[in-house]
Parts: sequence; structure tokens; C-alpha cells
Amino acid sequence: MKAAEFDINVSENVCLFTDYHLDGKFYPRGHIMSKEDIIIFKMFGITKIYGAVAEDGDIEYTTVLQILIAKICGNNTAYVIDDNGVGVVVSEIDGVLAATNERIAKFSRMHKDVVFNVVEPYKIVKKGEILAKLEIRTPLMEEKDIDEILFNLSGNRALLQVEELNNKKAALLYTHILNDEKENKHFTKIVKKLVNSFKDYQLEFGAEYNAMYQVDALADVLQDAVEAGSEIVFILGAAESGNSCGVVLDALRKIVDEEKAGFIPV
Repeated sequence: MKAAEFDINVSENVCLFTDYHLDGKFYPRGHIMSKEDIIIFKMFGITKIYGAVAEDGDIEYTTVLQILIAKICGNNTAYVIDDNGVGVVVSEIDGVLAATNERIAKFSRMHKDVVFNVVEPYKIVKKGEILAKLEIRTPLMEEKDIDEILFNLSGNRALLQVEELNNKKAALLYTHILNDEKENKHFTKIVKKLVNSFKDYQLEFGAEYNAMYQVDALADVLQDAVEAGSEIVFILGAAESGNSCGVVLDALRKIVDEEKAGFIPV
């Protein structure tokens, strides 16, 4: 794609970068200029336009939108390309948006002309609620760029999907260093915040577990909690974990098959 400003007299076959409304007629972004279009534009005093000349391998932006948005949409989501040429993703059910900040951020950085806005991951959403919008800033994109994005999006799960809210058994796992009164008061405060933050997620809080703040000890108790039927285990760390390592994360990695996300906002 060669983008530039063109003299209107030599703009045949130029792909418009901008929408034009001329006396009731609409020339959308992506429109390919014809000889007749040039005459009409000149009648309105337009002497220059900004656009691009398509080259082999260039793909029109609405087609790019269809390709990319179909790839990022997963279970219980739907999409449409609106009248403004923007891809809109909506939820098909009441549920929780299953997406991770890491994957969203990675997708958003893949190409300078792909703009992706999404609601907060793990947010409870309603049927028909808008989850995300996808926009291509240029009327054309190179096929090789699209192929690279699709390759980087590959994985076992779609970027966006909505999980149905069902009652799940939740457990609390306290990790101790000193196991003193100050530490226990801290846990009480955190639990109140946690239960309030997840009050709409249909969690059934039941079992409580305790472990020393050590990798092997924590991993063993966590394994016990899972084997006892806990579907969600909230681990209350006695100390803050690092972004990618620490006692809690290293203990998790001893028993889990796969990490879906390194961070869930609370």
C-alpha cells in the first residue's frame, strides 16, 4: 500500500482514507475513485485527496475486520461490523468475560493500525452488552501483516469469551509466616474485601485451609483443597508475590497444568 496525497486529476483507482459526503452522496473510507468520481469531486472544488494505491497482497479493511474479529471471538460472543466500519463484539448471555490483560495487551500491540478497546476482563456482563470494539485505521492492510497477527493469536482459547455463571464451590487458603494475632487480623480484613468483590459471581464459600508460607507446604495443601472438590481456591498470601515469581506462584506451578492468567483484578 502506497499512501499519499493525490491531485484530484490523477486520483483514479485511489482508495480513500476519509469519508466524503457530497450533496447527499456518500463516499466511504475505502472507496475506489473512478473517472466519474473525479468529475464530481472537482465540481465541489476538491483539488486534492488523501488515499492509497492498492498493491498485490493488500486487503480491504472491512475484510480484515471480518477475519480478525472472527478469530478473537469465542464462546457466547457475537460480532457485527457497524455502519461506521467498526467491529463490535457483544455477549450472547449473562455471564463473566473470560479474558486476560496480558493477551489483550499483546493483541493491542501487534499492529499500529489495529485499534482494540475492551471492557475490564472478568467483569460480569449482560446479554447484548458490548464487550469490545475493533477498528482498522487504514482502508487497506498488507496480507503478510494479517497473517502475522493471526499466527500470534493462535491458541487453545479465543481472546474473548463469556462464561456462564454457575454456582461454584470456593475455598480460602491462608498462608502463614508467624501465625500471630496481627497476621490473622490482616486476613480477616482481606476476606471481607474478597467476599464483597465476588458477591455477584455465585460462589459458595465453604472450606478453609491453612499452610505455612513455603512452596512445598502450600502446594501440598492446595492439592488437598482441589482434591476435596473446591472449584476455586483463593490463596491469601502472608506476603506480596512478585509479578512472575514468589512462594504462591511457585507453589501453584508445582500442581497446575497450565497458567491462564498471571493477574485477575479484584
